[in-house]
Amino acid sequence: EAQSTLSASVTNSTRVRKHNYVQKFLDWAGRERLTPNNVLPANETILCNYAATFAGHTAGGTARAHISAIKGWTLHKSQPWLGGTHLESILNGVERRAPPSSFRAPRSPVKESYLVFLHTDLNLDGTNGKEHAIAAATDLMFF
Repeated sequence: EAQSTLSASVTNSTRVRKHNYVQKFLDWAGRERLTPNNVLPANETILCNYAATFAGHTAGGTARAHISAIKGWTLHKSQPWLGGTHLESILNGVERRAPPSSFRAPRSPVKESYLVFLHTDLNLDGTNGKEHAIAAATDLMFF
């Protein structure tokens, strides 16, 4: 019962993505010739070495998502999580070394003139509740 409820807590696409992240870790561990005892549970040095492989070519959030999947898998297998402050430092370094392509240019802010433009195109004569809701929602987000 608990297992099926836990399985229902995430979408299938999330479950597949996390499975793929764990598989990528296991593939890396195989190339590094790590034994099963080195992988589950993985000590902090191993986790740091794996996290460092993302530096320079992956966004920090992506690296954190991979590590999070490994943590969930480790705990699901009733093993202790051995990541700590060194792993957090490595992940911070991965974020700082992320390639420029992983950052978006800042978006221009919403201006009051945009709201005025929106309001002139909405039918606010009292007959269309949907358009009143749109006007109210945009005003609340802005002010």
